[in-house]
Amino acid sequence: MKQTNNILTTIFIAELLLLFLFSPLAMASERFSRSPGLSEISSPNGRYLLRNVDIEKDGEFSHQLILRDTKINTEKLVYSYGRYVDALWSKDSKGMIINDHGGSDYTNCIIFQFQKEIKMYDVTELLTSQAIMHKKSIVGNHHVYVEGEQWITNKKIKVRITGYGDVDPDGFSIWYEYAVGDKFKFITKKSQHSPAP
Repeated sequence: MKQTNNILTTIFIAELLLLFLFSPLAMASERFSRSPGLSEISSPNGRYLLRNVDIEKDGEFSHQLILRDTKINTEKLVYSYGRYVDALWSKDSKGMIINDHGGSDYTNCIIFQFQKEIKMYDVTELLTSQAIMHKKSIVGNHHVYVEGEQWITNKKIKVRITGYGDVDPDGFSIWYEYAVGDKFKFITKKSQHSPAP
């Protein structure tokens, strides 16, 4: 009986360990966490806590992302959205990618940098305002999804743009590197069915 209890205890501890290791909080700097559904995500260094707040008004739902700075004990609204978002912290905890899946025909990528002030960069808007290659695919199709895929460094992200429409009826996938607050560097363009670079 004692041996059976030891085995059950070991299995229980292993399950708890696996649950923690694969939870969004444990992997916050390495993978995306979705909101709504996930109520909060901690920065890798533990200083910041991004909390999702669901709001219902007259039967309509909206959502807000609230940033809590645990070092100085403050909270600030950083982003409001309608459907759902993905969030990914940079490894140094000073940056965050938010992919706002606002509609069935678009996704916007927003980057936040947390310093003395919070800086926000709308990657979708920056792509359309800068003279970049493939601008026609980005602005000329009626389904365009701009997503921050990963932090390459603490100051650079990999951006994936996919979509289809009048310009690209068979679909397209384009990858850029974006130096936050600076310029885009083209990586590659593939057909919709090609593997990612």
